[in-house]
Amino acid sequence: MPGNHITVQQGKFFMSLKDRTSTEIASARAGVSRASGYRIAGSNWTPPWERRRRGRWRPDPLAGILAEEVVPLLELNPELRVVDLFHKLQEDHPGHRQLGTASHAARGFEPLS
Repeated sequence: MPGNHITVQQGKFFMSLKDRTSTEIASARAGVSRASGYRIAGSNWTPPWERRRRGRWRPDPLAGILAEEVVPLLELNPELRVVDLFHKLQEDHPGHRQLGTASHAARGFEPLS
C-alpha cells in the first residue's frame, strides 16, 4: 500500500521467500509492492534493531571547550555547580549557543583521583 512503511514481519517474510520463489511472488505473499520487493532484494535488508548506528553527523562543536576548559575546572574544583560553570563559560565564550550542553555534560563528571 502506498504510504505505509514495510513492517519487520513483512521484511523477514519476504527475505525468507525470495530465495525459493521469484521476487514478484515473494513480494505479493509478503504484502509489499513489486518495486519494494526489488528494493529489499537488492539491498542487505536487516531489522532495525540489528542496524549499526551512524554516529555523529558533524564534528562536536564543544569538543575543544570540554577538553581544554571544563575538565580542568572540574578537576581543580569537583564541587563546582553547573550554574557556576555555565556562567564561567558564558563569560569566556560570549555568543556561543551550545554552552548549556557543555555545562550539562559536566554533571556526570567524576574525578579520576
